[in-house]
Amino acid sequence: MGIPVNRNAYGVAAALVCIAVLALLLWKLSGARPDTGSVRFVGAVGAMESDYVVPPMERDYQNEQFRFSLKLPQGFTATELPFDGEGTPVVLQDAQGNGIQIYVREVEGNPRNLTEAQIRTSIPDMKMENAQAVEIGENSSGVAFMSDSPDYGGASREVWFYFGGNLYQVSTYARLDNLLQAMFSSWQFF
Repeated sequence: MGIPVNRNAYGVAAALVCIAVLALLLWKLSGARPDTGSVRFVGAVGAMESDYVVPPMERDYQNEQFRFSLKLPQGFTATELPFDGEGTPVVLQDAQGNGIQIYVREVEGNPRNLTEAQIRTSIPDMKMENAQAVEIGENSSGVAFMSDSPDYGGASREVWFYFGGNLYQVSTYARLDNLLQAMFSSWQFF
């Protein structure tokens, strides 16, 4: 006498496999893509004039937690700081303190687009100048702008966007705009 076999279980399992295959096929045909891709500024960027010379972009940086990578200039280090109660800061800089900060915080839902109007509504006192759209992969967008953040001596370059259920706030000194653009242009989600 063996283990009794429930023949109905085979029928249910076969039906579930068929449904899963059909769902996968429909998803593929719909053109939907996972949250991956590159980021780029839309239109003319208009970097500020700067004496800062961007070193060669020779080092790869990969963040496993937030699943992105980018190129770092020669001599730069990456410091992933612990969660501060609201978000996770990542600092990419050289020994002189030239660099960018990427602040990542989780958001409700999975918003895909962040606009200048949304930021102005949420933070009406924030100064925003020279705002421009930023494409994030194929399905998301954000905004790049100049601001007056006191953390950056009253003149900052910011790039804010949603991706994969997170808000990314990329910031640096305005004088390092060319550095931010060089690093940002190599950004890839994986």
